[in-house]
Amino acid sequence: GWLVPGNAKAVVIADLDGDARPDALVSRNNESTLAFRNIHTDDRLHFAVRLHGRGGNPDAIGARITLQSGANTLDAAEIRAGGGYASQSTTTAFFSISREAAATAKIHIRWPSGAETDEAIPVSGGYLNVKE
Repeated sequence: GWLVPGNAKAVVIADLDGDARPDALVSRNNESTLAFRNIHTDDRLHFAVRLHGRGGNPDAIGARITLQSGANTLDAAEIRAGGGYASQSTTTAFFSISREAAATAKIHIRWPSGAETDEAIPVSGGYLNVKE
């Protein structure tokens, strides 16, 4: 719950401080842009996934990333472009999982080409860079 005073126009999600947690920028009509830093502290494992696609799609727009534990999907993200008024969020996907669940979980990627790959979760959190 946060309140943005004024006439908000766009919200952009990005990691402003490099901690693998999503932060937010909010633009407002005829006013300054506001930054909201994610400083939530907990014992969960936070990590971000950056995909590197092939050919003319270096950001892998259209890829689907799922966080899975066994046959269960715990979370999912799709890599998109655009989506805001004169703005665009990062193509990085952000995830959070309990440290206990992380021991048996994995990342499953369905690439725009249709190929599928599985990746291990980074045990210390941070960024996972994956090439198709």
